[in-house]
Amino acid sequence: MKKQLSVAALSGLVVAGVMLAAGLGQPGGQPPAGGGAGGQPPARGPGVPGGAGQPGGRGQPGGRQGGQVPGLDASMKGMQRAIDALKDTIADASKKEENLRLLGDAERFCASAKNAKPTEVMNDAKDEAARATILNSYRKHLIDILKGLIDAEVATLDGKTAEAKAAYDKIIAMRDHAHKEFGVKDHAPDNGNPFDRAPVGGNPPPRGSN
Repeated sequence: MKKQLSVAALSGLVVAGVMLAAGLGQPGGQPPAGGGAGGQPPARGPGVPGGAGQPGGRGQPGGRQGGQVPGLDASMKGMQRAIDALKDTIADASKKEENLRLLGDAERFCASAKNAKPTEVMNDAKDEAARATILNSYRKHLIDILKGLIDAEVATLDGKTAEAKAAYDKIIAMRDHAHKEFGVKDHAPDNGNPFDRAPVGGNPPPRGSN
C-alpha cells in the first residue's frame, strides 16, 4: 500500500512539473529566448555583434556611420595647409606640440591622397601603360613625402629642430619636383585648390578630381 502511494505521489510531481514547464512557454509566461518585450527582437547595443561599437555597427567599417575618406582634392588641400602652417614653426622648439599636430595632419592627408588616383593627369596619357606609369610615379612621390613627414615628426619628438627643418626643406623640394613633373601650377595657399592643372594653350585649368 505504501509502495503504491509513493508511486502515485511521484507521478503527481512529474505531471505537475511538466504542466509548470508548459505554462512558462505560453503567453503570460517568460518571453522566449532571444526575444524582447512584446515579441520584438532584442535591441542591439554596445558589446552585441552588429550593435554600436562592433563590426557592422555604427562607427565601424561596414556600419552606417563609418569614417569618410576625403577625396583627392580635399586630401591635397589638407596636406598643403598643414605643410604651409609648418613653414614658420617647424624649427621652433617651443611649438613642439603644434608641430606634431600639423605633421600628423599632413601625414594623414598624404596617406589618403596616395591611395587616390590623379585622374585628370592620367586622362592625358596615350594608353593604359602610360596611365599605369603615371600612377606609379604619383604614388612613389607621395610615399617619399610621407617618409619625409615621418622623419620630421621623429626629429620633432626628439627635440632636434635642425633635423626637423632639414626634413621639411626636403619635403618642399619633393613637392615642387612632383608639381613640375605632373604639370601642376605653383602652389598658392589662398586661391583654393593647390593641385589645379597648369593652363595649356590659354585654356583655363580644369578643377581637381575627387
